[in-house]
Amino acid sequence: MTLFDFRQLLAPMRGGAPGSGPATIPGYAGSVFEQVDGFIGKLGKPIGVESYKPFHSSGEDFLHDFLGMLGIPVEMTPTFPSDAPTVLLTESAKSDPAIVSKMKKQLRDGRKVVITSGLLKTLQGKGFEEISEIECTERKAAIRDFPGGFGGGGAHLDSDILIPEIRYPTNDAWEIVTSATKGLGYPILLQASYGKGVLYVLTIPDNFGDLYNLPPQVLNPIRTAIAGDLPVRLEGPSQVGLFAYDNGKFIAENFAAPGGSAVTVRALVNKKFSKLIDVVSGQQFSGQLRGDKMVFDIPVAPATYRVFSME
Repeated sequence: MTLFDFRQLLAPMRGGAPGSGPATIPGYAGSVFEQVDGFIGKLGKPIGVESYKPFHSSGEDFLHDFLGMLGIPVEMTPTFPSDAPTVLLTESAKSDPAIVSKMKKQLRDGRKVVITSGLLKTLQGKGFEEISEIECTERKAAIRDFPGGFGGGGAHLDSDILIPEIRYPTNDAWEIVTSATKGLGYPILLQASYGKGVLYVLTIPDNFGDLYNLPPQVLNPIRTAIAGDLPVRLEGPSQVGLFAYDNGKFIAENFAAPGGSAVTVRALVNKKFSKLIDVVSGQQFSGQLRGDKMVFDIPVAPATYRVFSME
C-alpha cells in the first residue's frame, strides 16, 4: 500500500459519515492493517496467471488491471514464463522480437497461450500466420447481444460495446464466446490448436472499462480459458477480485462502493475440498459437485473482502 499526496493525508476523508470511522486516510489505512494482521500469517505465496511484459514495453497499458477486476489474478513477469501452463500476452509483448517463436514453442510443448486482439494486430505479417490465420481487421463492430450455443450466450446489454472485428477461417478456429449484431457474429473468445497446445484470442473493447459491462455468461468462459489452471476461479459479475495463494487460501473482494450492491459469486475448487471456511469469522460453506469441481456460493458485501480456506 502506497500513501501519497501529503495534503490528502492531512485532510478529512471524503464520503465518510461523522463518527463512522477513522477521520483521515492514514487512520483508515492503519485500521486496515490491523484487520489484515489477524490473517496475513495464514496466507501462502500469492499466485496468478503469468503474463509476460518485457522491460520498458508498452501497449494496451493498464489492461492487466482491468482483467484483475474481472476476477482473474495476474502475475506479471519481465521474463517469458516458459514453464507456466498458461501464458497471458497483451500488446506489450510485441516489444520482444522473438515473441512469435516463444509462442510456438509454448504451444508445441502442450501449453496454453492467451493473446489479446491488440497483440494479434501487431503480430500480423510477423510470422503469426504460421500459428493461425486469425486476423484483427481495421473494422469495428458495436455489439450488445450474446447468443447461446457457444458456452457464453443468452445475454443482452442495454448499450453498445465497440470492439475490433476479428476474422478467421472457420476450419482453423472455434468461437468459445460470440457476440452478434443485425445477424452477424463477432468473436469475443476464439480457440485454435497448434501442436499439442491451445491458442486463445480475447477480443478487447476499445474502451477497456466496457469489460466490466460483460455479463457473467460471457465472463465465466473467459475466466476458465485464462485462469482455469489456478486452484480456484470465480463465476459471477465483474468488479469482484480474486486473490489466490499456494496453500489453499484465497480472498474474494467486492469492489462496489459503500452503499453499492452485495453480490454472490461462485468459487470453483478441486472436488477434493468439501467445504470452505471463512478464516476471519469461522463461517463454513458447503459446496455442490460439478464435474471435477466443487462449487460454493459466497455472498460478499460491497466494499468488503472475505478470506477463505479450502478444507
